[in-house]
Formats: sequence, C-alpha cells, structure tokens
Amino acid sequence: MEDEIISSLLFYKEDLTKYQKINKSMDFITAIDNKLVISKNPSMLITKNESLDDYIFRLENSFTNSWCIAYFGLHTISSSIWDKIRDFSKKLNNNLINRPLGRIDIDCFIGRYNSTHTGIHVDHAHNFSFTMRDGKKMYTWDPLHKNINHIKYPEYNKYKNDSIILHNNKDRVCYFPHNYFHVAESPNKTSVVINIALWDKDDKKDNIYTYINQQLSCFVEEKNDINFYSGAVNLDKNFNKIILKINELKIEKILIQSIINQLIRDTSFYIGVPRPRKKFQKKEIFSIEKNSILQWYPLSDSIIFSSNGYCAKIKKSKEIKNLLEDLISEDRITYNNKSEQEKDIIIKLFEWGYLE
Repeated sequence: MEDEIISSLLFYKEDLTKYQKINKSMDFITAIDNKLVISKNPSMLITKNESLDDYIFRLENSFTNSWCIAYFGLHTISSSIWDKIRDFSKKLNNNLINRPLGRIDIDCFIGRYNSTHTGIHVDHAHNFSFTMRDGKKMYTWDPLHKNINHIKYPEYNKYKNDSIILHNNKDRVCYFPHNYFHVAESPNKTSVVINIALWDKDDKKDNIYTYINQQLSCFVEEKNDINFYSGAVNLDKNFNKIILKINELKIEKILIQSIINQLIRDTSFYIGVPRPRKKFQKKEIFSIEKNSILQWYPLSDSIIFSSNGYCAKIKKSKEIKNLLEDLISEDRITYNNKSEQEKDIIIKLFEWGYLE
C-alpha cells in the first residue's frame, strides 16, 4: 500500500491541473509554523526516486519548526486505491443502517506540527484514519462543545482535558463522526496518515436537487435509495413525482441529468469520481471484475449505461439489451464475434475497469 501511496503523490507535482478537471477536490496545501501557506510550495512535494523515508528526511531538514503538507484526492490517480475505497464503502453499506450520503475522499497528511492551521473545527465528514508513520494525536470533542469552534493553538490547550484523544498508531484505525470538533497535533515526530472521509451530505446531489426544484417549481426531498446492484435501474423513489412534471414540460435534459447523477453516484459506490481509466487491450475473451457493478437506464430510443463512475449513451436495441444482461450474468464475454456497437460497449467497460 505504501508504494501505491507514493506513486500517487508523484502526480501532484506535474499533473495536478489535469486531474483537477476530473476531481475538483484534488489539491495539496502546505502549512509552516501552524499557518497556511497561501501560495503553492511545490518544493514540499515528493519527487521521483524518493522513498517515503527519504522524503520525510528532506522535509525535516528543510523546516526546523512546525510544518505540514496535505494531499487531497489520491483516488483520482490510482485505480488500486480507488478499488480499496470502493470495497471499503461496500462494507460500510452492508453494516450500517443509515450510511452517509456524501462523496468519499482519500487524503494523505504528512508533517511535524504543534497544531493544524485551522485550529479546532468540524469536517462534516465521517473520518477513518490509517497510520503509516506514528506520531499524530487527534483531540476530539462532541457536538455540544460549540464554544470551542475555531479556537487555535495554544489557546485551545485549556480545553484538552474535556477531549477524547485518538492516538494515530499503525496498530489501529481511528474514527470520529462527522459532527465532532477536532484538532490534530504531531509535535514530536513526523507522522504520515491516510484519511478516508465520508461526507455527510452529497454536494452533487444537492446541486441537482436544487436545479430540479428551481426549473420545475416542484420540491424534491433530498434523500435517496442506495442501489449497489447490477442491472436495469429506476430513478430514486423521491424522483417519481417530478417525472410526470418533466414529461408534461418536455424537459428531457433534466431527467437525463438526474439519471446520470444517480448512476455515477451508485456505480462508484458514492466515491463520486470515476475509477482511473485504463488503456484498452484487445483480446478474444474478457473476464468480469466481480467487485464492480454495471447499471443501465432505458430511455425511449437509447440506453444510458454506467460502471465505476462513468456513463455513456448508446442506441437502444434488443442486441444491446442482451449484451448488457450477459455482462452481469456471465463470468466472461467474447469480443471478436460482436457487432461494432457491442464492441464499443466492451471497449468502454474495459477502460472503465468493469472488464479485465
């Protein structure tokens, strides 16, 4: 896992802008002496041929006081990291009655610091932390401690006795809920922590709901069913009353945008960012990647199909419907005997990671 993390961090130096077009949340920030550095500092990024220990050694010798760097959005780059988050999301969904409805992020925090520059704050995301290098402590307070919000170091020290302390060590996973106040410290040695954040609300979903409500003057409740299965799907039940309105006003683009939004959300298991695309490799037989799901929504003359956070539209036909059904019921699929339309679907599904 450490090699995968390091490989992902390398892309922040040269290809950040490219990946931000895929995931607007992908970025990096740096802080020196507990203060955010406004202008980007690329010299703090990892470079080629540096091991994690070499990287830490260089930063420790460059900054004698408090320093920190945060990399956001590692799953945008690495398909193996994306797959791990997907599987993690699936396990949570199978074990929770009410799972968070927002996107999922994976971030990396490296540093030796007295305090994070934001001070005590709330993330609005459920946080699961996995430690690669010990040293970090997280002070957390329940939501009733509203008087401590935004207090910074060292002023918040007097509230530490009321906190629950999480020690980020390699032998454990640390968790705190979306509404808990918290602040991190790693004063004695450089810590490295990988954080999986499950946002409590879905900002993309909120946007589409707002758009629908404004366009149709038809209130739609902001909740959804969770459809982590393969096959033909329907829109969330709470969309039912707007479908009549859409048909009445003949505004099909709103319906299509709602479908795409739902398919991306569900086939990415709420990650909300597509699995990093792989280059097509032609062969006679492709196998199905069983941890992925394939969904589609039939329109009047076309079908929108989706897997691993991608969507595409293709002309509707019995041939295409049969292929999609084979793709969720069989273990393998042949390529050479297919029509051009069918091959186009197979190529896309390979690039998206549904086929191997």
